[in-house]
Amino acid sequence: MQLLSVLQNNADWDKVDSSVAQLVIDDPVGSGEQFTAFLQSGGRAGVVVVGNSTETQLARWLSLYRAIGITLDPSQVKIPERKSGFDRLIVVSKGMTPQKAFDLCTARFGGKTRKYTSESLNTVVPTNDRTADKGPYAVWVRDLQEADEELKNLSATMLTEQSIAGITLTERLLLEIKYYGETKQHLDTENWTLCSGSRNSGGGVPCVFWDDSGLEVDCCCVSSRDSVLRARAVVTL
Repeated sequence: MQLLSVLQNNADWDKVDSSVAQLVIDDPVGSGEQFTAFLQSGGRAGVVVVGNSTETQLARWLSLYRAIGITLDPSQVKIPERKSGFDRLIVVSKGMTPQKAFDLCTARFGGKTRKYTSESLNTVVPTNDRTADKGPYAVWVRDLQEADEELKNLSATMLTEQSIAGITLTERLLLEIKYYGETKQHLDTENWTLCSGSRNSGGGVPCVFWDDSGLEVDCCCVSSRDSVLRARAVVTL
């Protein structure tokens, strides 16, 4: 069965958000027996995670994935060292792709999603700096509703020249779900995230924003630059 139909038929997103938000463990450093049991259970524990440590953020991702039927082995998630200013973790499960992440958004936001192509995003956006083909991975981004202001007016070409690693389309779409679940607010309501870690088949760069119609995935040229077109820098392994 396709992932989207499973989610539409099975996922109560309000309960998902609630379970993730309240999720368990009064253990900010994530070193207690409760936390260990939680990880070993794959996110099933009926305990509440508080704080913003690496461990508690990983726990919330485990709970989110489990709630939508995706098994994630935390021991397989390689997390880069946290860098000052980069305080939000994105965890990408094994096998997650741009189209799967878009389908998750479609299910989560009641069909309020659109993309610039009728084809699968997996076909249209074949090039990504990071993929989960061989296993899960994680990156850090700045914990901001709007994409990084310091990266405005920088095209994808300029970012590459400056060796600034940027978010991929898959990562950006997953971040939308996670951020909304925790805050009930959407990302990029005033600007666009330039997904500079991805390229479409013609060499263009995906970009994502939210307006009254919902989430939109569009595309721009590698040389496109504007004050409202901003990448999200990432910390990777």
